[in-house]
Amino acid sequence: MSLAILCPGQGGQHPRMFDVIEGHPEAEAVVAIADRVLSASTREVSNEDIFRNDRAQPLVCAAILSRWRMVMPDLPAPSLVLGYSVGEVAAHAIAGSYSTEACLRLATRRAAFMDQASPADAGLIAILGMNETQIQALCEHSGAEVAIVNAATHYVLGGASAALDAAALVARSHSARIVRLKVCSPAHTSLMHSAAAKFQHELCSVAITAPRLPILAGIDGHLVCNATDVQESLAAQISRTVNWRRCIAHAVEMGVSAFLELGPGNTLSRIVHESFPKVHARSLDDFRTVSGAITTTRRMLQ
Repeated sequence: MSLAILCPGQGGQHPRMFDVIEGHPEAEAVVAIADRVLSASTREVSNEDIFRNDRAQPLVCAAILSRWRMVMPDLPAPSLVLGYSVGEVAAHAIAGSYSTEACLRLATRRAAFMDQASPADAGLIAILGMNETQIQALCEHSGAEVAIVNAATHYVLGGASAALDAAALVARSHSARIVRLKVCSPAHTSLMHSAAAKFQHELCSVAITAPRLPILAGIDGHLVCNATDVQESLAAQISRTVNWRRCIAHAVEMGVSAFLELGPGNTLSRIVHESFPKVHARSLDDFRTVSGAITTTRRMLQ
């Protein structure tokens, strides 16, 4: 029985997401680094600002890494780490590809590059209830692009707002569910090509090593084996579709029997259940106490 750690992207963040780590010195050390990198207090971000790219991406990474520092001593060593969108940047810090401080600085630069590349009125929408063939036809009609494949009938589309509105209109005619995500950039689409190029250049300036823990690339679920692959896969996912469904399928094929999502939020653990309802998947935020999360995770591995 083996454990995979899930690192979420943007969407589930909130101003109180660091409350869970209070009293844990190793976790608080991550927050101190984040305060220094951001030149601001992570605990004093407003509800509105926390969804801005320049705040959201480094704060989500800080939340993931601080929570990991908190639970790591009491969990079995994970056999795999997976990260979703900006969560993949944090996942590589957990895997040992680079330091915590490097991760937070990279997340800050990633957000800046994406903001520079993004059209003035663009974003992401989730569509639930349409299959791959229908989604492809919808994209051809609307001009939207597939940003993330979550499950067989769960996709995230990116593009200009006009394209997303056109896609949503067609999706409603198929009785699909549409959710506008709290992300202001068309991440993982061709509109982000310049951001991906700049981020790859940024990654070349960072001390990166081969991951010490197995980690899958979000773009296609392949096992990342060396520093060059870290750089290339992290840059590529900014402007290419993230195939999260393939990542989870590969993890299960590798023998993962339990997934623990570090949060904030529980989106990824719910997505695991969409494709693999019998696989154990929980989020730290599902529990009232950290000890409850650790106890349950250990039971999932028995």
